[in-house]
Amino acid sequence: MAKRNKKMIVVFMTGISVCFLLFISLQTSIITTQVKNATTKQYIEFCRQIVQARADEITYWNDIYVNDLRIFTDNPVVKTGDLEKITAFIAENRSMKSSVFANSFFCDPTGTTHQLGKEASTHISDRTYFKEIMHNGKDTFIDDPILSRALSSYVYMVSRAVKNNQGKTVGFFAGSVKPDTIAAITDSIRVGQEGRAFILAGNGTVLAHWNPDIIMKANYLTDQFEGTRGLFDIAVAMVQGESTYGYYKDKGGKKLVVFAPIKGTSWSLGLEVPVSQINASSHIVIVTIVLLNLFIIVVLLGFCIVSISRIVKPLQVVENTIIGIAQGDADLTQRINVVRNDEIGRLVSGFNLFSEKLHTIVSSVMQSKNRLSAIEGDLKQSVDNTGCSITEILCNIESVSHLVETQAEGVEETAGAVTKIADNINSLEQMIQNQAAGVSEASAAVEQMIGNINSVDSSIVKMATEFNQLATEAREGIEKQSNVNDVIHTIASQSEMLQEANAAIAGIASQTNMLAMNAAIEAAHAGDAGRGFSVVADEIRKLSETSSEQSRTIGEELNKIVTALESVVVSSQDSEETFNNLSVRLMQTDQIMRQLREAMVEQQSGSKQILSALHTMNESTQQVRSASVEMASGNKTVLDEIKMLQDSTSVIKNSMGEMTAGARTINETGSQLHSISREVSDSIKEIGKQIDLFKV
Repeated sequence: MAKRNKKMIVVFMTGISVCFLLFISLQTSIITTQVKNATTKQYIEFCRQIVQARADEITYWNDIYVNDLRIFTDNPVVKTGDLEKITAFIAENRSMKSSVFANSFFCDPTGTTHQLGKEASTHISDRTYFKEIMHNGKDTFIDDPILSRALSSYVYMVSRAVKNNQGKTVGFFAGSVKPDTIAAITDSIRVGQEGRAFILAGNGTVLAHWNPDIIMKANYLTDQFEGTRGLFDIAVAMVQGESTYGYYKDKGGKKLVVFAPIKGTSWSLGLEVPVSQINASSHIVIVTIVLLNLFIIVVLLGFCIVSISRIVKPLQVVENTIIGIAQGDADLTQRINVVRNDEIGRLVSGFNLFSEKLHTIVSSVMQSKNRLSAIEGDLKQSVDNTGCSITEILCNIESVSHLVETQAEGVEETAGAVTKIADNINSLEQMIQNQAAGVSEASAAVEQMIGNINSVDSSIVKMATEFNQLATEAREGIEKQSNVNDVIHTIASQSEMLQEANAAIAGIASQTNMLAMNAAIEAAHAGDAGRGFSVVADEIRKLSETSSEQSRTIGEELNKIVTALESVVVSSQDSEETFNNLSVRLMQTDQIMRQLREAMVEQQSGSKQILSALHTMNESTQQVRSASVEMASGNKTVLDEIKMLQDSTSVIKNSMGEMTAGARTINETGSQLHSISREVSDSIKEIGKQIDLFKV
């Protein structure tokens, strides 16, 4: 007994321990994730504020550098754009040079520098800041760090454009700044023990870093860092001017980088914090939670062990008592004497009440057993009498059932005949309805046809009128075409006369040309005395040549006119023939239209006769349809009566079937009652033997 109780306690405590461990594991996982996420978000937001504030600080210093150049760019002498005046101004005001610049100078449009200090002039047209100011038209520009030719060290250039009175850029002032101020700002940024800041130039070069060995030497975009993953993507986002954060891994572990652009430049300020530093505080919280939970488990297990021991001890008393009742002489007078004011005490009281109730029930059952023994004989006699009565009732029900079935068959045959008559009446009514619908549709079609005939007749009348008008116009066209042909023949005759006149003009011109040639020969023979006549002969020759040329041109044009007239004559003849054919066709068409109109009149008369006959047929169909409806109504009444008789017969038949089935069931039940009576008798005897075992 003690071993079983210890085993139960061990199993119970093991289950509780496993549940607590699972709960603690799940709780620790959830809390760890939430703490890490919350800590990371706070770190990111904190670093973002620091980065933005320090980026604004660097922008502020750069703005100061740019404004220091205004003392030169806003000077009236410089705004004139006169290089001689500007160089003279620079020579006189070298003391105005700002101490924040390593060197400063004025750059003219050719790219030549004019130093404010002792440095030698250089040519900077290849520099980025020169192109941005002079070519791209920017007013100010801060370049990425470069190796200064004048100082032989790395600087970044701050430039400000010089505008003349017309607003045109005539040059710019620039100052070189060493990255010391920016490096000082970057070095002052600290987040925890290992959080440090750095600055990347627009080309990825490290402008400021906590490691001085890589300043102006390393490039996050082009250099390959061994064992580093993700740094290149962060560098790309930084040089593109994004303001966000990212992660990368190197030999030292995973790092968080929060970065933001520096306004007015292509630079970006980044703040790098190891993820292990971010998670350090969350690790402390996690360890504290785990230790606290373990302590709670130990305390709870101790409390459970003590409580279970106190619970199990009185349960052993209950167990012994129940086993004694079950394995002893079934003495229901036994009770458990345990007095406690808790769940165990209520369990003992409940068991005692159960024993008392069971004692009462067994006593009642023993009394009932005695009464059942007395009733057993009477029950057997009643069952035998009931079986005989049920057999007689069953025979009478079967006789009535045969009569009902015969009546049901007759009703079914009558219903079939009446139903067939009703179907024939319905078919006749449907045929009458179809005939009525056909007559109505035929009447409507004939009426529509008459309307169409009237419409066609009107159209034929209009067409006849139009054909008459068209024939008249065709005859007028033939007359006009004949007049045109006469005019064309007249023009052709006149063209032939013009050709003859033109031939005569050509002959006169040829003779005149010959006469001019003879006159010129005679004038040559006459010498000086014939010079005047020679001039006249020459003019006559020119006139003759001109006349010949004009005559040739006129002849060509007359030939074209004659050709055109011949074509017109042919076309006119074709047109006249076409008009004649059209007139003949119009006369034939008019004759056909007259015949068609006479046919339409005859068709209209016949359609009216058909319509009258259809109206008469429609009236007859309506009378037949009314008679069919009356027949269908009477037939429906007969069908309803037959249906009621059929339903009544069916109900009687079903009732007889149910009565037969019930009688058979009762008969079977009577047989079963004999068996049950015997089983009850045996059960009563068996119960008596079992009840007699109890002591009450």
